[in-house]
Amino acid sequence: MTWLKIIGAVVLLWTLTNFFLRYYEYSVFIYLFRFLGNYRQIAHIFIRTDYWGDHREGNRREEYAALRRHEIAERFLIKGGSKAVTGILAELKKTNNEYIRTHLAELIIKIGDTKALPDIEELFNRGAFHSSYGPGGSPIEQFLQSNSPSYRQKRNKEEEESSAKLVQATDMVKDLSDDQMMDILKRLCRAYSVNDESEIKNIEPIAIAIGRKLNQRGGLKAMRELYDKIGNIKGTRSLDMHWNGIGDWQG
Repeated sequence: MTWLKIIGAVVLLWTLTNFFLRYYEYSVFIYLFRFLGNYRQIAHIFIRTDYWGDHREGNRREEYAALRRHEIAERFLIKGGSKAVTGILAELKKTNNEYIRTHLAELIIKIGDTKALPDIEELFNRGAFHSSYGPGGSPIEQFLQSNSPSYRQKRNKEEEESSAKLVQATDMVKDLSDDQMMDILKRLCRAYSVNDESEIKNIEPIAIAIGRKLNQRGGLKAMRELYDKIGNIKGTRSLDMHWNGIGDWQG
């Protein structure tokens, strides 16, 4: 009977130890690093548990444990305020992954400290962040709009230039045939498919002017007819986005 108790105690101890190491190891480190004021290491755990998937995919228990560690790290970083920003910024500059870089920048924005504003603006101007938002819609762009006079000045200049180009494009498309308009729209799609930024900038205002012309001619039906003639080619999604909001078109 005594041996059974010993074996049972060993099995219980092993189970509890395994459980602790699997689910709480990194959590213990997070608390330790917070006590030591090492926010950079907490930021590293924040990244690891979110993007690198510090768990076996498909294992729900390990996924839950990783998510829990990620949430604890995020909470401590936000509570750390300006002290945490330095550590987060160090990790942000270190990584080459634009998704990780974006998430770290958005975490700094949640903290609300503008100490990292020059670094975030410099990275933004280099196109170092990922964004699936529309123009001006990402948290990073909103942060810069609210806090950076140079960014606001740049945005105002870009909007003025865009408006001027759209006026010119509107005059240009007045006398274009459907075939000519379709050729221009195909050029835009091809430019997007190969990421030809120069060509995209030249054609974007013309494509918008074409959408407006078609909408004035026959609304959604006229826009859809020309769009369908373009066919299933790469880059048509970009045309969807440029026409979004013109009449009843929803990109």
